[in-house]
Amino acid sequence: MNDPLTTYQNAAFSGTPSIALPDPGLGAMVRVGADDLYVSAGFADANATAGSFDYSGIFDEGEYFTHLEFGWTPAYASRFVDNIHVTAWHVDKRDKAQIPEDWGFAFSLTTQFGESLQPFFRAGYSQGTAATLERSISTGVGIQRGDFNLLGLGLNWGQPPGDLSDQYTAEVFYRFQLFPNLTLTPDLQLIIDPALDPDQERLVVFGLRVRATF
Repeated sequence: MNDPLTTYQNAAFSGTPSIALPDPGLGAMVRVGADDLYVSAGFADANATAGSFDYSGIFDEGEYFTHLEFGWTPAYASRFVDNIHVTAWHVDKRDKAQIPEDWGFAFSLTTQFGESLQPFFRAGYSQGTAATLERSISTGVGIQRGDFNLLGLGLNWGQPPGDLSDQYTAEVFYRFQLFPNLTLTPDLQLIIDPALDPDQERLVVFGLRVRATF
């Protein structure tokens, strides 16, 4: 329930907004474990910009995002639907971007009941101001309808850095499997006191995603 291509579109549910995660860029990760327990650690360019091949942040500035994660899953084959993990992370101070050092912790629980219910719970804490939210708690459920259709409901509470009001987010979507290779997903989001647009009391976002696979 955290794939933005197939489930929720808001980062409060497709990720953990209290983690100051950089854009995709150069990095590395190592994962070691058995069928049920694992530990992973990695680093990435803290200044990465999606679509850019400028790696000066990782080679010249030496500014990194690093993480260490401990997790449990009842079986490797079911790791995406039955998973508990705790993540510790740190991001260096970025001089050119004038963004301070930050660190924090995150917890995630995802499970599945029967063939249709996929509830999840996520919480995060950050010490600095680099992340969108200093505190974040998300919960929700996916309800499988038939073999492929999926209804998703999600709620999030977040505490932004500074003196901003707490942010509340709700999202609902329904993924229609129109054909074996084509899905249509209408989506509705309500954001109260949005942290990234503090002049607004609430935002209503309508979305429609069409996804084709070949």
